[in-house]
Amino acid sequence: PCVGTAQAPIAAALEIHKRQPRAEEISSITVALSDFAYRQQIAYPEDISTREHADHSIPYLVARALLDGDVRVTDFAEERFRDPRALALKRKLAIRPEASLSNENLGANLEVTLQNGSVLAANVPIPPGNMLNPAGDAELTRKFLALSETVLGRARAQRAIEVILSVETLPDLGDLLNSLSPS
Repeated sequence: PCVGTAQAPIAAALEIHKRQPRAEEISSITVALSDFAYRQQIAYPEDISTREHADHSIPYLVARALLDGDVRVTDFAEERFRDPRALALKRKLAIRPEASLSNENLGANLEVTLQNGSVLAANVPIPPGNMLNPAGDAELTRKFLALSETVLGRARAQRAIEVILSVETLPDLGDLLNSLSPS
């Protein structure tokens, strides 16, 4: 639930999160971005003061992904983007441009250096959800639930997924509209 240029850095951070580095073991983080994404990021001030800035801040989003193994809509609330653990990790992060990354695909390379000197790396040249790397039903279902459950409730969100996945067979869109309407 964030800006498109952050999709690959988040995916790379999630890959590294699976290797279970503890935040206190991380000495530095380097995120390499396409020229377009890099220029977009350096235009923002370092300190986050609004929801809009939080969902556009690659340093914050990478920190959240490394800490939590996910990025959620609730991460853009002020108490989350002011979380001392996220801020501490964000301060360890540097962004640099990488000429080999395409401005069209908006990929990212991520390196996490641990205090013992080992480096955890993840390269995501094409972010998930890109037309060249489309999301599957499982990823779309997980994201839909994360975004809709608070509005629809779990049961209605599950029903909406069933209707959405069978939309090609519906005689009209009434069932779809009803499944997406909060009760």
